[in-house]
Amino acid sequence: MTSHRRSESGFSLVEMVIAMAVMSLVIVAFYALITTLVRQWASMQGQMEVQQQPRVAAGRIVAEIRQSRDFVIGSGGNSLGLVKATVLTADVAVGATTFSVEDASSLAAGRPVVLVSVTSFEQATVSSISGTTVTISAGLAVAHKQGELVRRAQSTLSASASSGATTVSVASGSTFATGDFIGVGNEGPLTVSNVSGSTLTITPALASAHSSGEVVQPLGAIFTLAGTRVTRNGTILSAAASSGATSVSVVLGSVFAAGDIVAVGSEAPVTVSSVSGNTLTITPALTSAHSSGEVVATVLADVTNPPSLQLFSVVQSTLSSSAAVGAKSLCVASVTGFNANDRVQVDRETYDTTTGLVTQPDRANITSIGGGCLTVDWGLNTSRAVGVIVRVNAISVNLMTSQVNANQQTQQVNLTSKATPRN
Repeated sequence: MTSHRRSESGFSLVEMVIAMAVMSLVIVAFYALITTLVRQWASMQGQMEVQQQPRVAAGRIVAEIRQSRDFVIGSGGNSLGLVKATVLTADVAVGATTFSVEDASSLAAGRPVVLVSVTSFEQATVSSISGTTVTISAGLAVAHKQGELVRRAQSTLSASASSGATTVSVASGSTFATGDFIGVGNEGPLTVSNVSGSTLTITPALASAHSSGEVVQPLGAIFTLAGTRVTRNGTILSAAASSGATSVSVVLGSVFAAGDIVAVGSEAPVTVSSVSGNTLTITPALTSAHSSGEVVATVLADVTNPPSLQLFSVVQSTLSSSAAVGAKSLCVASVTGFNANDRVQVDRETYDTTTGLVTQPDRANITSIGGGCLTVDWGLNTSRAVGVIVRVNAISVNLMTSQVNANQQTQQVNLTSKATPRN
């Protein structure tokens, strides 16, 4: 019987070459696909990382704006000073010498505070703070309800101050302390370098003149653009620090915590390893000497402002003519930036220590704009003089950051947020 067998010879050389060529093309195509996916992943990862810094910084700033009562924006829009406020967490009886607040970080021992209802207030001096419990030096004269506003007291100029002045006279010098950040009228943030009676020495010098009676108030939080770094200013050095120092003395150590990344003056950031009273232990050691009074700031992010935009901005002007009670037409020095439906605020909150009454700012919505005047939907509750500030009740925060990703591509992110202070 004849057996038929298939040929058992392998692929020919030509077949092998063709197979290898086809496989090579498949491998090259697969490699190109993998390379593209890796690059896309690196680009997306870089985009997420570059977005994270401005988001975190903007989130922190916006949250603090919403907890503030008033604000000032520095010249050039590179700094923002907030008048911080908190609220009572429980009712307080007549004669009480302690009360609890939501957040005591904006208050200071030895300085006066005000407890504010809608139209009146009571002032008391803080003797100590423990957590969220505030102890005052004398019992309260009236009862206060849960939810009432608590903030550091303000004062007023007792004499006019000229442009370029480095000292100002206030009605109550005891309201302030060395190291405080303050706003004078609509100008600031300014640093109090010395308090002598009712005279405050400030830095930098005033950029504009101010009239007697203008509000002078402590600022609880300062955000500043320093180069390509946004910082939250906590305090100033209370003593000079030498090159190589691993500890620094500050005016107010309670605003820092172990683990904070801080900048001393213009030096590269260092880490706070521990806080003992007003002494910060830092690592690494300082690489240069620093003078008493230099700012010590918590670093929020390595960001800057986008081209043609200020880091902080608000649309504002001043009254060009006085406005009577009930007035709905507000003539201003400039209507630039104002739009119909904007909610505006006229003047700022003030406290009369003689009467114990609060003068609230007027707030209304713009219905139309024409002839250099803003028409609003609600008449003024208080007459307002020429020069009183009129501003949109929202602060714009504009941040930009960029970095080179793993593909050597420069990625840039611009982020704009708006926030309204609490009314």
